[in-house]
Amino acid sequence: MNILIIDDEEYRQKWLTDVLEKAGFVTRSALNAAQALDQMQATKFDLAFFDHDLGNGDNGSQLATIVLTHKKYKCPTAVWVHSQNWPGARNIASKFKSVRVCVQSIDVCMSSPESFISAVKALLKGEL
Repeated sequence: MNILIIDDEEYRQKWLTDVLEKAGFVTRSALNAAQALDQMQATKFDLAFFDHDLGNGDNGSQLATIVLTHKKYKCPTAVWVHSQNWPGARNIASKFKSVRVCVQSIDVCMSSPESFISAVKALLKGEL
């Protein structure tokens, strides 16, 4: 399973990468919208973690719109919105839900890797 982590916070990217790779997932990271678009043009991801506030004026809502409206980008099969910006997170989630992408929209629980991985597996199976 290929997973893309879109977040401008390096500590969160590192935690997600470490936990997901220990569970056997292949991850790639993007610190901003431009990097994410490059990745999604080249690769179809099974899951993409979306943050809303990406720094430098970038945000996950704008990124979602671009991915969903330009055919050169490969829409991920599932999306986990992990932003603490709740209005922005709901906006991202609704965009992907409108095209029937499986969405989880809760902030990542960084204290329990086991329950986090269980939730990731359930989302990938379409159980969330």
